[in-house]
Amino acid sequence: MRVETSWKLFSESRTAVGPTQGFYGDSAGCASFCFMVRLGLLVKTPEASRLNRQEIPMQWLWRSTDADLGNWEHRPYSTGVELGPRLNDKRDTHERVIGTESIGPPVANGIARRLADAILRFDVFPPRLLTSVLRRRPVAVGDVLGLRYPFLLGLDLLFASRVIDCFETQDDREWRCGFSYRTLKGHPACGEETFVVEKDLATGTVTAALRSWSRPGLLIARLAYPVMRMFQLRAARAALDHLQEIAGDGENREGEAPAEPAQALLRGSAGASPSRLRRDQRTGFLRSDRL
Repeated sequence: MRVETSWKLFSESRTAVGPTQGFYGDSAGCASFCFMVRLGLLVKTPEASRLNRQEIPMQWLWRSTDADLGNWEHRPYSTGVELGPRLNDKRDTHERVIGTESIGPPVANGIARRLADAILRFDVFPPRLLTSVLRRRPVAVGDVLGLRYPFLLGLDLLFASRVIDCFETQDDREWRCGFSYRTLKGHPACGEETFVVEKDLATGTVTAALRSWSRPGLLIARLAYPVMRMFQLRAARAALDHLQEIAGDGENREGEAPAEPAQALLRGSAGASPSRLRRDQRTGFLRSDRL
């Protein structure tokens, strides 16, 4: 089932039949139709087909249908996202101190390493809220990562982003590990997000963080932006809760085989183009070279 906005189609229909005899025959009908979303149930006209080529709609799935990333893997990035954030875009930083381990680099199967492994397999959000959809674990540069959201009874929304950076770095003060992704066309939002675990080498403090910038990526998202914004904040808080639960599972995992080291998780996809990006050291955001 596909969803697409119909404002352009409505405008063209009014132009064709006159100012008072459009799809709805009065100004009240015009105002109402601006907020309608076509759920793939309207007759597929040539005008609608042309608009489909211009704007990629969101993807809806029945709950019983398997999610397929094939439709997303060939999509371009959201319009304008490669230019970085605009003045009025939302910039979010969600951080939480998860725990403390011995000073120095991360210890095997310690809090920092467990969080790094969880992030790099995209086990970030609680499944009750968002289900991760990906072809392989761990993630690598160029991979498309989907999130499936249970929108209504029996109906899910699928949206996806492409990984643009995987990193594990250490300096004299801090160790960091995580990845960043960038939204694709058809995603309700337009922006970038970084999922990272950081360890203070002097104190052993381990912090999980989600840092992002975003704006609405579709007309329907702009019209319903307060709802979308509320969901963004809720998802970020739930992610930190989920990561904290993962960190606390270490006491029950003694004797298990250690997770694959994060150093081995940072290989790019075969054939993926190298990412020409630079990182803002203060915010952790990625920026295009064109800025």
